[in-house]
Amino acid sequence: MPELKVYQSWSAPILHTLLPNIILQELIYLTDIITEDKEKQSHSNMLVGELEDEWTIDPVLLINISFKNYIKELCWEYFKIMLSQYPSNMPKLPTLNNIMKDIEITSAWFNNQKDNEYNPAHVHSGTFSGVLYLKIPKYLPSRKKEHLDGSICFIGNSSENDEIFTTPDISIQPKVGDIFLFPSTTRHQVYPFRTEDGKGIRRSLSFNLDSKMRMDKKIHKVEIK
Repeated sequence: MPELKVYQSWSAPILHTLLPNIILQELIYLTDIITEDKEKQSHSNMLVGELEDEWTIDPVLLINISFKNYIKELCWEYFKIMLSQYPSNMPKLPTLNNIMKDIEITSAWFNNQKDNEYNPAHVHSGTFSGVLYLKIPKYLPSRKKEHLDGSICFIGNSSENDEIFTTPDISIQPKVGDIFLFPSTTRHQVYPFRTEDGKGIRRSLSFNLDSKMRMDKKIHKVEIK
């Protein structure tokens, strides 16, 4: 049989892996400090989630720990997957390659999600986005669809009528240490959960990445206007 080639250039993958434990512990420690700061102000009014406790994180704080280098390496792994989906002459590959060479964390935030809180379907800014999980309580069982409560759902462009080759969405029940990397334009949402005492806290950290080149162009356009 000759070499088999598979192209999937009409959709982009979602990368799912596990954080190295040292980075997981660094991020838990950092977000614990921010959570315990009584003078901090919630930024929930600036973010899309129907959550009370959401706080932005200065990207510099993530750069000062090993998280930055890890994310850059993860983006390159993502790029390799994209290379396998596109024919080598596709015009978008050089653009993505240039972005990869200059990728930076442009914004970050985390939340302490409580019982019955949720994040509606939304997209992010930048080129890549990611979400990782630092603390997860024990949920009560989902009332109808198994393992739906507390899951993150990624929403695709496929037709609901195509039941053989595609699926319109995928819901994943995250565990502590899980990290997801995806294009910033990927629609996604987070379902609410319930715990036995009603005091559960699930902590997740989200971030956006873009290249300095693209960010400078955006700033320049704003200044011209």
